[in-house]
Amino acid sequence: MTSLQINLTIAAVALATYLTRFPSVLIGRHLKVTPRLKQGLYYIPIGVFSGMIAPALYNGIFAAGGNHFAFAAASVLAIFIAIRTKSPLWAMLTGMSVLALLRWWM
Repeated sequence: MTSLQINLTIAAVALATYLTRFPSVLIGRHLKVTPRLKQGLYYIPIGVFSGMIAPALYNGIFAAGGNHFAFAAASVLAIFIAIRTKSPLWAMLTGMSVLALLRWWM
């Protein structure tokens, strides 16, 4: 691909992203958010986070080879922090930090 093709592709993807998200912003201003919808939207980040972490956790702990203790320890600590703080950010930072430290140390 040439530089022009790459730039046109990036511009097309940016435009497509903008066009798919902007109408929801306009419509969202006029819709009333019910408590039931608000509760449902509250759980979306948790579901997405779980969907990203579960396969990596399964493959990291139960895959052949590698250091399973580091994955297991980081996962348990991240789950504990997530339950305690109710913050996915702190859970991710804790899990990644513990995993990095244990890999470096072991």
